[in-house]
Amino acid sequence: MKRMSFAEFGGPDVLQLTDAEEPHAGPGQIRIAVRAAGVNPVDWRIREGQFQKVRPIELPAGVGQDAAGVVDEVGAGVEGVEAGDRVFGRGSSTYAEFAVLSAWARIPEGLTYTEAAGYPSVVETVLRIIREAGVQSGQTLLVSGASGGVGSAVLQIARDRGITVIGTAGPRTRTICAAWEPSPRCTARAGSSGCGSSATSTRLSIWPTRASSANSSN
Repeated sequence: MKRMSFAEFGGPDVLQLTDAEEPHAGPGQIRIAVRAAGVNPVDWRIREGQFQKVRPIELPAGVGQDAAGVVDEVGAGVEGVEAGDRVFGRGSSTYAEFAVLSAWARIPEGLTYTEAAGYPSVVETVLRIIREAGVQSGQTLLVSGASGGVGSAVLQIARDRGITVIGTAGPRTRTICAAWEPSPRCTARAGSSGCGSSATSTRLSIWPTRASSANSSN
């Protein structure tokens, strides 16, 4: 099969499309025919060798940890999924024709492979943040960088859990945040005296919960 790999640490120029042996699903894993692979900052950090002291890898190495595709091999002990299912999830060396996943979920109807491949690492990060922060329904969560991949996912997941979200974003990305229906009660920019200021610094918006527009004092 074909896969993207690198034999030395460095910039994008070290990436090569190479021939590689097909991986196979071990116990508790599945293999997919990759239809789309997610691209994350951690991918280029690994490629540059930034994690060698904490998470060393041997070269040559593959690239990528997120992917979406069609199940074609199921490992021992795996239940609830079979060959032909559309799934997305996390694994290793996902910039390839075939990849093994260690965590996955079915792709919902209406979601494309390309869209689904962008979710795994982002959503896992969001769920971990919300869990470790201990924020609960009825409380308020401040999200710095609300227009980014993780930030925009926090907005949606937190609101769905009944959490009021306050998000910040710079002038160039504030229109992205606006797409998530911030509360019309107050949309202000940091450093301003209140709503409607024409200041050009960081934008601050409030997203009430979907169930209620009441803001918590917690």
